[in-house]
Amino acid sequence: MIGPLQLILAFFLDLMIGDPQWLPHPVRIMGKGISRAERFLRGRPTSSSGERWAGVLLVLSIIVPAFLITFFILIILWTLPGTAGTIIGMAAVVYLTATTIAIRGLITSAQAVIRTVKEGDLEKARRNLSMIVGRDTHSLSREDILKATTETLSENLSDGFIAPLFYLLIGGLPLAMVYKAINTLDSMVGYNNDTYRHFGWAAARLDDIAN
Repeated sequence: MIGPLQLILAFFLDLMIGDPQWLPHPVRIMGKGISRAERFLRGRPTSSSGERWAGVLLVLSIIVPAFLITFFILIILWTLPGTAGTIIGMAAVVYLTATTIAIRGLITSAQAVIRTVKEGDLEKARRNLSMIVGRDTHSLSREDILKATTETLSENLSDGFIAPLFYLLIGGLPLAMVYKAINTLDSMVGYNNDTYRHFGWAAARLDDIAN
């Protein structure tokens, strides 16, 4: 289980550094795994039911390793010998916990939109908004841009903080990593369109349940 000290340190670490590209990040690793697994599982045409079963296999191939790898990493970290081992283990656990939280990225993305609206550059504000929402932003007014920003902040607050915190508290880091895997799967394949309606069904439904 994650203790209060690790949670507090992880929260402030995320606020300070966010998700720098130069550090390995579990979500980026999951994203690459999802892309490769999708290419493998969708290598040839199949029926809608076959697509759904392929989507179930995709989900299992990501969430099961996410849990097991995190679990065994924790075992290794907590058994490192000596004071130095304890410090290294604590630092690694705090960092891994911070990767399940995305407050800094959420704030930064919203600020980028709000700042350009205040500057009167609505075209740039629409471009910035399009980076964090799935809707068409080309014709949005100033009020619509701010409304969409508020809505995505509310939605992403659950994905980026409330839900990860919930799973950290009830199941520790391995369960929080499973949630991040589910959330990443949904963001990559959980779309109700011709490409992913059947293949992404399992990921989308599981994300709904988890949230």
